[in-house]
Amino acid sequence: MAEATFRSPQIKFGKPSLRTTFQLVAEIPLNGRNPNSVFLSAIKIAIDWLQSKLSQSIDGTAKNGDSFKIEVPGQQVECLSVPELNLWALRFDHPDAPFKDKPAVPGRTWHTDISLIKKKESIGLGIKVTCASLEYSKENISFTRPKIVRDIARELGLREANKITESPWKLKDESDLLSFKSFLENKKRSLPVIVLSQPDRTQPNVTKVREFVLDADYLARQALGLAHVVLMPWEIGYKWTGIVGKPWSVYLGAVKTYFPNLDFNEDPPYFHPRRKLEEILFWRHNGDIAEKAFTEFLIEKNFHFAATKRIDWNGCLFLLDLKRKKAELDKLKTTEDEDWKQTYDEQLEALNEKISELENEKNEYVDLVTEAEQERDLYFQQYKTSLWRVNQLEEAIRAGKFEDTGEEDYPGSYEDLPDWVDKNLSGRIFLHTRALKGLKKAKFEDLDLVCKALQILGIEYRSMRQGIQGGKEKFDEKLKELHLEISGSIDLSRAGQEGEQYFVRYPTANSPRQFLDSHLRNGSKKDDRYCLRIYFFWDLETQQVVIGWLPSHLDNRMT
Repeated sequence: MAEATFRSPQIKFGKPSLRTTFQLVAEIPLNGRNPNSVFLSAIKIAIDWLQSKLSQSIDGTAKNGDSFKIEVPGQQVECLSVPELNLWALRFDHPDAPFKDKPAVPGRTWHTDISLIKKKESIGLGIKVTCASLEYSKENISFTRPKIVRDIARELGLREANKITESPWKLKDESDLLSFKSFLENKKRSLPVIVLSQPDRTQPNVTKVREFVLDADYLARQALGLAHVVLMPWEIGYKWTGIVGKPWSVYLGAVKTYFPNLDFNEDPPYFHPRRKLEEILFWRHNGDIAEKAFTEFLIEKNFHFAATKRIDWNGCLFLLDLKRKKAELDKLKTTEDEDWKQTYDEQLEALNEKISELENEKNEYVDLVTEAEQERDLYFQQYKTSLWRVNQLEEAIRAGKFEDTGEEDYPGSYEDLPDWVDKNLSGRIFLHTRALKGLKKAKFEDLDLVCKALQILGIEYRSMRQGIQGGKEKFDEKLKELHLEISGSIDLSRAGQEGEQYFVRYPTANSPRQFLDSHLRNGSKKDDRYCLRIYFFWDLETQQVVIGWLPSHLDNRMT
């Protein structure tokens, strides 16, 4: 009998996906200082930042602007200086590392590019951070801003249509408002502007919130290099409304974001979103609630905008582009008596590296376009379903048969439940693909109760989350009437120990993970025939409840 041969399992890493996580182009103002001095000071700050991340010492000449290269296991640094072009570029590659309370993610590599260009009137700065992830790296990619941004802002100063600072700009009078309007309309502005308005302190319960609802100082610190933060006091809010019109204004504790390339005459105001005070106080995001949740939501949205926007680097060249440019210069300087082969080899290497980078960028853009198209198709389908439902209800009203609850039309099986939701709760309830899978295994015997629970989430709960007066009282009444309870699903720190059960990718399969932070429940038995659980989260963008699992209990360490 032949001996069995042992074959080692084949390891296949697959093709990594690339995501840009941070971009910034700005100017370091001279403020009367010598350009050479400011240029070298910026290089010194960059080298100090890099040294804090390396175990190997960097040669002292690096702070003089000299080129160098360092390779240690798992890390690589390359710096190139081209004095003829007044350009300096640095690239730092390293594996993922623990961040805040999150462990390092295997199969993930980070690339930080920094570029400086010396000009007569300022020093140009460009920073770009990208992350490459292998297929088995399932964790969401964290948006991070390199500490060097804060270091340069503090030590040398940064500008981008206006000063980039860790403190909010508090408007004082009508003169400030006119300057502010010009700043918003400045075509050189590439960062969003977040405006916090002061609420009416005479209104009930408003005394319990901060002067500008959010912690403006904290927001400004976290938004450094991502957005400008501006404060709109109550006494000049009406004047701002008079200048730009009510649809463009921000008042009564609301928060508005004005994105770049703003045109007050052509842009629809909803391109520049405004969130009312009552929305902010009911906000939920990543396990947080109210003002803290909304603040973190704003920071996350501005990180996403910074990572995905198109940028004019204003003369800055990153390492691979600068290597190619240097090879071209070297070729022009080479005489017939010199060795052409080395010059051409260097130029060919620079071109091949640039081709590889462009290929990776192309793949990143293709992924982003695909994801955007999937989201578009999803929302368009929801729009068509909602439009059909509106037309149906209008016909019912004209015929005197208006009914908006679907109570007489409950489905006879779980197989028909998705169609019933589309017909009766479109735009209010979204059944995630994971939820549809849960329905295929459903054993809970009271299907009518499942439908009524979904109606409560789509009508009373939704009204409460939208801040409609009396919404919470009606929601509580409905829960009591049907013997239903609502609570958090599981602690976020524990949810990670249960794999992917308490998370869904939304709105598309390539989107970041969303935590199913809440659940509606009935019955305490673990028998799926008598125990109802509906796991969901509230989607602030579309103002609907996203159901991630039903009708059975999700596992945890207790069960």
